[in-house]
Amino acid sequence: MKDRIKEVRKMSPYGKTQESFAEFLGIPKQNLSSYEIGRRNPSDAVIQLICQKCGINKDWLLTGEGEPTIEACQEERYAINIGKLQRTDNETIMRWVNAIAETKPELLTEIEKFMKKILEIEDEPD
Repeated sequence: MKDRIKEVRKMSPYGKTQESFAEFLGIPKQNLSSYEIGRRNPSDAVIQLICQKCGINKDWLLTGEGEPTIEACQEERYAINIGKLQRTDNETIMRWVNAIAETKPELLTEIEKFMKKILEIEDEPD
């Protein structure tokens, strides 16, 4: 499991260093380091935390069987992304979130179209 925890950290957009990933998870860096070198096994609560916050398949994390990630439904994806936004200290992201939240609803569709165009995002099927 130690190698899979390290793999989750390295593929994670939440923090590539042990320090930033531990902070994202809300656990001490020393604990994460101990898990990654195999000195300690994470508790069930930490395993659940990694799976929930990172969209990781629990069976894969525990055994290496199956796919590493799980597809989140729209509501789960929203909740995960809101959680990420709440933990940011990036001033630009905070300004964007505030601007979107304070924008007239009729303008949001136009903003969405613009963002999808510049980010080259395809419309999701319903």
